[in-house]
Amino acid sequence: MATQEELPKSPWAERFIDNPDMYIVRDGVVHSGYAPEYPAVPDPVRLIEPLAMGTTYTPATMDDLERVLFDEECQRHRLYGLTTWESISLRAFVRLDDLGVVNGSQLVKDSPHAGYRMSVNEANWLPFLRKDRWYDWTQTSPPAKPGTAVKIWSVDDPVIWDAIKMPLEIVDRMFKALIRDKHEALETMLFGRMDYWNNAMGPSMPKEPYRDCIVLLGRGTDELAVKSGGSASTVDWNRIAALDEAAWTARLAHLLGMHLMCFALIGNMSIHACEQPIYGNRRVTSICQIGIERLVTIMDRELTLAERAILEIELATTIMHELTHGLFIGRRSLDGPAEGLCLPPNLPGLEEPLWDAGGIAETGHMLEAKVFGGGLDHGPNQSGVPLLLHIESVPNRGLAMYKNLPGPWLSGPRTAAHGSALWASKLSTEDFWRDRRYPRKSDNYFHRNAVSVAEEWTGGQRCSYPDRLVKDLTTFPVVYDEDHTFVALWNARRTLWRSFRVDWGFGERQKWKRSPWAYIQSRRLLDSFVEHFKKRDEITCGSLAIRMIENVEWSRGWEKYDEELPTEDEEDNAFIFHAIGLLMSAALPIRVEHVHLSSSLPKWNYIGEPSKSADRAGWDERVVLGADCLRKSRTRYAPTTEIINLFRDERKKEGSEVTQRDFLEMVDDLLSYVSVDSGSIFHRPWCLEIMRVANELSTARSQLENDYPNSHTLRWVPVWEFNIPPYDSTASRYENDQFVDLDIDYRTGQWVVIGPTYPDQLQPAPQSSPNREASPMSEATPTREATPTRETSPIFPDSSSPSFPDTPS
Repeated sequence: MATQEELPKSPWAERFIDNPDMYIVRDGVVHSGYAPEYPAVPDPVRLIEPLAMGTTYTPATMDDLERVLFDEECQRHRLYGLTTWESISLRAFVRLDDLGVVNGSQLVKDSPHAGYRMSVNEANWLPFLRKDRWYDWTQTSPPAKPGTAVKIWSVDDPVIWDAIKMPLEIVDRMFKALIRDKHEALETMLFGRMDYWNNAMGPSMPKEPYRDCIVLLGRGTDELAVKSGGSASTVDWNRIAALDEAAWTARLAHLLGMHLMCFALIGNMSIHACEQPIYGNRRVTSICQIGIERLVTIMDRELTLAERAILEIELATTIMHELTHGLFIGRRSLDGPAEGLCLPPNLPGLEEPLWDAGGIAETGHMLEAKVFGGGLDHGPNQSGVPLLLHIESVPNRGLAMYKNLPGPWLSGPRTAAHGSALWASKLSTEDFWRDRRYPRKSDNYFHRNAVSVAEEWTGGQRCSYPDRLVKDLTTFPVVYDEDHTFVALWNARRTLWRSFRVDWGFGERQKWKRSPWAYIQSRRLLDSFVEHFKKRDEITCGSLAIRMIENVEWSRGWEKYDEELPTEDEEDNAFIFHAIGLLMSAALPIRVEHVHLSSSLPKWNYIGEPSKSADRAGWDERVVLGADCLRKSRTRYAPTTEIINLFRDERKKEGSEVTQRDFLEMVDDLLSYVSVDSGSIFHRPWCLEIMRVANELSTARSQLENDYPNSHTLRWVPVWEFNIPPYDSTASRYENDQFVDLDIDYRTGQWVVIGPTYPDQLQPAPQSSPNREASPMSEATPTREATPTRETSPIFPDSSSPSFPDTPS
């Protein structure tokens, strides 16, 4: 049988080849979960779709319906609240010089208009961007395959330079705009006070958030700190206010006067570049290593005008992010008290400061927040062809790994605005930079309204997005040309697609979202568990099982646990995946102590050498660095096995106290309580599959107990197989001594009884093992207020624990 890599790929799978986790094999062809369906959009480049209203496209089967709902929910997770067909509106058009708005889905190589952009004037660039500051890098890690040429990444290569020169032109113009506008963020970075928190902040200010905390204070915050009782500032803000554009430019060039640029293979999709300080070198303070991954996409893939614009603006803001780190390194290397540095100079290992005594200690991210409104990135994958541009708020809880000043952002929602290709392409036109309507080019994040915004829900595992993704343009003080174009297209396409799906689209999605099938993240974890189980990867499997169990909080006592289970009026499907996590634990060896494994990446050095232009400018030294920034070794870890069966008692058992039977016993208790004892709403197909798998696991455990009577808990079961049940939007509830089927009225959100379908037992799935017979449910229904004490098992009767015919005595 052909592997997935050997099968032919659909056009969508081929174009978004960097996203194999969204691959779907159907009829011997690999398809992409990003491809729109109902109606299909077969061409991922030109995005030609049916345009006639009045035609409906309806899934033929429940499986087809579930597949499209699942795919589109995955798309919303990856595209910040948008489906693929919605995201098309953001990249349908671009802006070009002289022509205005044109079709953005034209391939660059085929478009007669591709060159209608601003000119690149390298001779006029700020000095730290020019070719004579760039070093070459020979791509040797990972090592080149035998028989292939070793690639030298150099600005002397015209193909490479052609790919990066427009982003550098944008960076140059942005820095000059920030200088011309005397932007507060750049003023703080160039001239702000850099001091220890406890020295700068007075007694009426918040306490130091962590030891040796450093702050970078702009004009307003510095004055406030002094008034609060902090030490006198060394910054003469009146002098700085009088500085002209030339003085700002000179200051910027001075701080980056010993800064170099180079390329690198980052090897981490969440990092696009890396800034490294260089100690003990008389000529160099730092070097910025630009990841080649996106450059490879620009050079090697056939991009559309919109995709090119998105990648170029993203690369430009990445370079500005890294140069901000270079400015911090330059200040701590070259400044003294007179320049606002109240710290020991050139101190190795110095943490970055909290900007204006808030946020996170990461100056690059904080500058992006203040200059661009957040961090720019593209989806669905941070490498590869983009489907959209998004700008995420900073700080946000995804950046909590940096030292920080705690605040509401740590538990608050992560918001992301969708950036249009019209805005991205606008920044590479002379028309924008010469537009007299907007003399201050850096205002409003370089004149970008957050017209399309998604907000991620703060709790649980699913994302919740506002129904109205696109804001009313009358709410913005200034409305740009591209805003009108985008909103008109968005509204027209939304009306069109709703007409395609008028018979099913909204109502069926509302039902699906109330079902276990909508738990995208947990379904992904389940898929991952299958793959790692095949490899017998104990650490990953153990971690995945714990994450699944944590769908329901079990460590804070019965009352909290019971709150997260469904009730007779309201479904809560998290318990399904909590139970699957328990089953996973029953399939794995018991970890009597924590298991960890440190990654064994080979040690290697990064070596940069002067390019031809740098050599001619007098740069004659190699730069040799460790790989710490690019490839951090990490320890993989799975803790000691533990269980807290709140149905029996609240005592935690761990390590050698635990057996796999404990997990199977808790599955029994959980299903009995939810499905019968509490009369809760539940989805019967999932519970039946959980019962089937529990039965199979028990049979496998019985065999291991026979074969390894003293060490059976340290063994894997031979096979793990959990099948996602066929989709069924109805639910069940036990009432009046029988199970009744329920359907959701999506208009009211209420469950309504549609009739009893089976008597007083939860019948086994057709594929259930013959080793377990269908068992009558208990008629007892304890109140939810009390912790249930299970003397007997209603699914496995006449036993205080699951009893199977082949369990050894």
